[in-house]
Amino acid sequence: MYALTPLLAYEVGVHLGDGNLTFRKDWNLYRITYAGHSKDDFELYGKIMPKIIEKLYQVKPRIYFPKNERTILLVVNSKKVCEFKMELGLPSGNKNQ
Repeated sequence: MYALTPLLAYEVGVHLGDGNLTFRKDWNLYRITYAGHSKDDFELYGKIMPKIIEKLYQVKPRIYFPKNERTILLVVNSKKVCEFKMELGLPSGNKNQ
């Protein structure tokens, strides 16, 4: 499906550190979210990761700054990408379980 490259390895590493995959078939929800500090992590989640995601998966992520929080969220809504990540062994929901 997608080429196993050093860029993909980097993206998966970021996912393991700051990412979350949510899959709910009954809601038709396929979402990957990366979260960081709005100032400290802006370069990574506001500039670098969107380009990496577009290059790897040909999808444009959305960037959010939740009100009253110091958080930046990078969100990918894609069934194809979620299914690929689950094939790699990344779980839906809490990564620690």
